[in-house]
Amino acid sequence: MTIKVANEKTVTTEITVDKKWFRADGTEFHPQDGEISYNLIQVLTTEGGESSEKIYKSGETLTSQDGWQKTYSNLPAADINGNGEKEICTYYVKEILIADYSTSYSNGSVGESEDPSAAALSSGTITVKNTEKMKFILPETGGTGRGILYIAGVFLLGISMILLGNKNSSFYECLHKKG
Repeated sequence: MTIKVANEKTVTTEITVDKKWFRADGTEFHPQDGEISYNLIQVLTTEGGESSEKIYKSGETLTSQDGWQKTYSNLPAADINGNGEKEICTYYVKEILIADYSTSYSNGSVGESEDPSAAALSSGTITVKNTEKMKFILPETGGTGRGILYIAGVFLLGISMILLGNKNSSFYECLHKKG
């Protein structure tokens, strides 16, 4: 009995995840602390066009200590599925949501998208962009407050007391006229 074993070199690829931070006004900044978490997702596509995806690496992190960048080497570029069909591997990342930031993804050949799978690629760099959400500053309520109304009321009360208290005024005569 003869068994043939085909030795095929495993083809690998490399994916880099690059994190960018932007303020609400669009200026880029580089946080000196904190971390983000994401999943590296592998998409397997057969020559027939059928695709499936799975989380290839879960709970990955990026920090300022690693320059907000991580490279994955020796990732499979192709695979053979259970039916013996060749599958091409592409990858994308999906960040765990960060409060007060919106997230978009790009890979250099497609524009930014909020859909992480739109940035899937077989090799290269995936950029994850976080933009600070606009914070609304509410105006103070009450303005000058009731103080001005109290002052105006005291002023009017004072004038009326003067007018009513002055017996020589025509206002006093008008009020006490017997007719």
